[in-house]
Order: sequence, then C-alpha cells, then structure tokens
Amino acid sequence: MQKETRISMYNDLFSERTKKINREDVFKNSITLEFKNTIFYFMQMNLTLIEFSNLYRDIILHCGIKRNIDEMYLINPDTFPNNFISGFEKLMDNQNDINFYLDFIELFLIKIKENKLEIVSSINKILYKYSMGYQVDDIKYQIIIVDSKHIYQKTVKQAFLLLNDDKFKNADAEYRKAFEELKNANYEAVLVEANKAFESTMKIICVLKNYGLPKNHNSSALIAHLRKNNFIENFQDEKFNGLAKTLQSISIIRNNQAGHGQGLVTRSLSSIFAEYALHVTASNILLLVGIYKESLITSKNKNND
Repeated sequence: MQKETRISMYNDLFSERTKKINREDVFKNSITLEFKNTIFYFMQMNLTLIEFSNLYRDIILHCGIKRNIDEMYLINPDTFPNNFISGFEKLMDNQNDINFYLDFIELFLIKIKENKLEIVSSINKILYKYSMGYQVDDIKYQIIIVDSKHIYQKTVKQAFLLLNDDKFKNADAEYRKAFEELKNANYEAVLVEANKAFESTMKIICVLKNYGLPKNHNSSALIAHLRKNNFIENFQDEKFNGLAKTLQSISIIRNNQAGHGQGLVTRSLSSIFAEYALHVTASNILLLVGIYKESLITSKNKNND
C-alpha cells in the first residue's frame, strides 16, 4: 500500500508528461559522465543523508529499477555513508536515459523546502552548461523543453535557420557563440556576442546591398546608415523611431550591463538579461534578413518586367 501511494504521488514527472522529444542542433541531448557527477554532487550537497536516501528510494521505485544498496545502508545512511554513496553513484553511472535524470531532478525538487528559487537557478545553469535543452520552470518547478517555448520556436530557432547561409556565416558564428555563453552561464559575454551578431548582420547587409559602411560600425551608426539608404521602407517616421529603439536595445543593454568595467563593486548580471538579449537579437535578425531577402525578390521581379 505504501508503494502504491508513493508511486501515485509522482505520476506526473517529466517522462509521464512527454512522450517524444525533438531537439534543435544547439542541444546535444546526451548524458556525459561530467553531467552525471555534477548533478549528483549538487543534490548531495543540498540534502541531508536521510533525504538523499529517500530520493534514492523514490527514483528506483518510480523507474522500476532493481535496488543495488542493502536495506541496512538505506535505513542508517549516516552510519555507513561511504557504502550508501558509492552504491548510489554506481546506480547513476548505469543510467543513460535522459528521462531518468529529468525525473530525478523533479523528485529532488519535491524535497527542497528552502531557497527553492536559488536551487532552481543552479540546476538551470547545469542544464544549460551541458546543452541538455531543458530548464526548470520556476513557478511549477517542473522540467520544460526549451524549444517548446513559443518565443524560442518563433525567434531563436528561425534565426539559426536564416543565418545558415554562407553570406551570413560570421553573424551565425557570433550568435551561436552567444548561445554557448548562455549555457556556460557567462551572461555578460552573452550580451557582447549577441550584439556582435546583430552588428555583423547589418554590416553584411550593407555590403551585399552596396551601401558601403558608415565611419562608425556600432549599432546606432549602422541603423542610421540603413535608414539613410531606405533599406526599411513604408514606415512613417514615428513608427520607424519605435523600431530603431527596439533595434538599439541590445547595444544599450550591452553598454549599461556588460560594456564597461565593474569598478570596485562586483557585478552579477542576471540570466534574465542574457535570455532577453538572445531573444531580441533573434527578432532583429529575423527582421533584417527577412527584409534583405524580400528586397532580392522585388529586384528580381523588376528585372523580369
């Protein structure tokens, strides 16, 4: 009866909610030994031995895995800690199914009562670092697929596809670098690389359209240069000014947050700014490259008339 109750408590874990998962190429979705060790020791540090022992019981029961630790070590893990930990590590070493680890994380979060948001933030950094393509929702504390987010599907993913063109290979490399920096939790570097990708996209378009380049190659100058050459048409001044501010937002954030030295106070940049930078950069790139491609079609049609 106790087993049935325990199972029913956890029947809504990640593997139960998701049957088939497709990955975009920026996510490896592979389980490395380094990832196993990192997540295991992180959980060990944040639970008592008794809680860690209960986590072991929960995961083997949920997954239907044969127990590899004697009951005496589970009842009194603090009496025989080495035996318990080594047995738990061996169990982890033998698991290579992504769903096992995602369910494991959710079971772990059920046991966390204090500093939950901080714990979730740390787990998300681990998941980003190892390119897992998953994050923990900080409201329901459940695993979500990164590319299932609407904003990812409509902006980031499409930006990768649009930049997969030899003409835009430098901007593509910089945008992918920004994504890697996000996974490694180097948030200031995310803003810098995202802005580089944005500026490179505009420079490439200026060259392809034979506009030449402005004296200064920063975002503001490049936006003004594109406007001067009527690259963006059919916009009233008021609407264009609003668009220009949006396009400039990446460089503004970069300058305010990551473009200057820290001084005497150590600055801790939130992941929120980094994710925002990636999403806004993707939207800007979609707009700019989309207009460029439309201009090619328009030009071709005029030549055919």
